Amino acid sequence: MTAALRMHFFRVFTIRSFLFLGALVVLNVLLLIHFTQLNDTYVNRVVNGASYARQYFKEGFWLMKITFLLWLMFLTNQLFSDKALDIPLLMRVSAWKVLMSKVLFMIVSVFSLYFFLQGVMLLIFSLTPFADAYLINRTVMFYFLLFISYYAVIMIFLIRTFAHSYALMVLFFTFFVSEILLPYEITDKGLTGGTHLLNLIFLNIGLYADGRFLMTGHVGVHLVITAIFLWLCLLRDEKAPF
Repeated sequence: MTAALRMHFFRVFTIRSFLFLGALVVLNVLLLIHFTQLNDTYVNRVVNGASYARQYFKEGFWLMKITFLLWLMFLTNQLFSDKALDIPLLMRVSAWKVLMSKVLFMIVSVFSLYFFLQGVMLLIFSLTPFADAYLINRTVMFYFLLFISYYAVIMIFLIRTFAHSYALMVLFFTFFVSEILLPYEITDKGLTGGTHLLNLIFLNIGLYADGRFLMTGHVGVHLVITAIFLWLCLLRDEKAPF
């Protein structure tokens, strides 16, 4: 497994990937600074601190979700586009081990990016006049881990089923639609109708009326869906290259 992870690292992290990742990080930093309401007066930022703080984290988490999906798409293409590169690994370990090493590599890579961007977000937030006006719930880290794992497994299933990156783009834009339909603040009644169904399939993290960021669906349902897609991936012929 260690050798597989090392090969995945050198396969993914090329000059092109560092440039792409660097562009995502720079864009995140610039937009997070913009989300601090710099164009408003200092007095307004203090008076409306609680509202501005919640808005900052909502917009910041929206940006992070989009960033993670883009980075997951990039990783999926890098790891699954050229099956010939898996032959050296398949000569030493089984196909399911190669697949699981790729899943693990993707999740660890994106979750590491989460920790970095979360640190940048909190650092910028600490420099604002409303830094003491709001505190995010700690469970948001678990929700992002599930978010990353969920979409990593689905993207792997799509790229192996349709063998084209267009399937990943469809997933990305469908999620984007579900994000647009998500209310600014979700009431205690939760989501209803088509929005509820859409967010039951497309895992999301939303701001609720009590100020907490929670999953818009059900943790158990999304864990089951993740397991099903992973199982479907493993159903393929073990000798088939990943």
